Amino acid sequence: MAKISDFEEILPLLENERPDVRKQVLKVMSGFLQHDNIIEYTIEHGSQSVKMITEMIQPGDAFKTYLSDVLLVLINLSDKGALARAMLDVRVVPRTMLLLEKGSLSSGLQELCLILIANLTSVTVEAVEHLLQTNNKVLEGYYLSQLIRRFVDEHGDASNLLVKPSEADGFVGGGRDRSKWVGSILGNCAQCEAGRKLLIDDDESLKKFADLLSTEDTQLRLAVACLIKNILHDPDTHPALLQQEIGGALMTRIIGSEKEKNEEILNVIVHAVKCLSLSKPGVDFLDGVGAKGELRGVVESVPDAIKPELQKIIDGLDDVQEIIQMEEPEPKNEEQKNKKKQKPIPAESGVEELDSDDDGEEIELAALDDDELEAEKDMEDVE
Repeated sequence: MAKISDFEEILPLLENERPDVRKQVLKVMSGFLQHDNIIEYTIEHGSQSVKMITEMIQPGDAFKTYLSDVLLVLINLSDKGALARAMLDVRVVPRTMLLLEKGSLSSGLQELCLILIANLTSVTVEAVEHLLQTNNKVLEGYYLSQLIRRFVDEHGDASNLLVKPSEADGFVGGGRDRSKWVGSILGNCAQCEAGRKLLIDDDESLKKFADLLSTEDTQLRLAVACLIKNILHDPDTHPALLQQEIGGALMTRIIGSEKEKNEEILNVIVHAVKCLSLSKPGVDFLDGVGAKGELRGVVESVPDAIKPELQKIIDGLDDVQEIIQMEEPEPKNEEQKNKKKQKPIPAESGVEELDSDDDGEEIELAALDDDELEAEKDMEDVE
């Protein structure tokens, strides 16, 4: 267990004017932050230090000396709600997005920036609002559009995300992870109404999302599937997504020739279709493609963990599509049977029509007794 007193001694050195000293302090801090007691201390007393580190994110040659160290420290603290809010107080999201856009960063440093934003947007909706710039009508959606372009380039193959970072970055990681982090950020934005609106307004990107569900890159497919599922949680988005053929792309990954083989991704896709089955446009689409029968045909072939959710979709479609005809109860006595067999007398005629009942049998009229016959004869005499 690290000593808190030792950690406290190094904090004032964050303000040292020498970049090399700051870099060394940040490296030491990263080591301290591997200990739970130091994390707890920072949450309780270190918000000012976190703000100070966040404010180091600014253009300049000195900053490049310790950029990776700054980002690593902030990443380690960004999943703690109180510290995430301290970073947001000093505009960590705009600072980081500006670095991505203008900083000419290497691919490894770009990945660190994306990890930081992904963590922040997963912890607090305030970070999502900062990214969407909802308080600025002129710039609203600008950062999001930049991320979408990073996620899906003009050819729709996301090749700009798949560059392997060099060891010179000071951070060696998988280049393909960058697509995962951008997808996570977009997925986090899709959980916010403003984010969903901005995403579905981009028709071109929606079409490419549908195409990317069949890309060979597993991480990219997973990121796209999660993004689509989050958007589909809002039934109001279903018409826009169906118009861009996303419904068909989802079904293809379950029942088509390009069935999803990755269980994690297939599970996400099934949940996305379940969301789709909860709206009228979604049900109309699924009914139109014969989804009920198709899904019944594959339910036994999917992994056991996914079968219950797939069965729920099928059962839900049964409830919507199958109208159960209720039979009339059988008459309880002869009088009710006779009433059921007799047809009403037309208002303009005093003559009762004879007809046959549903089984083709003639309807029998009750016989008149002697008193009724005598009364009928008296009426004829009067006439």
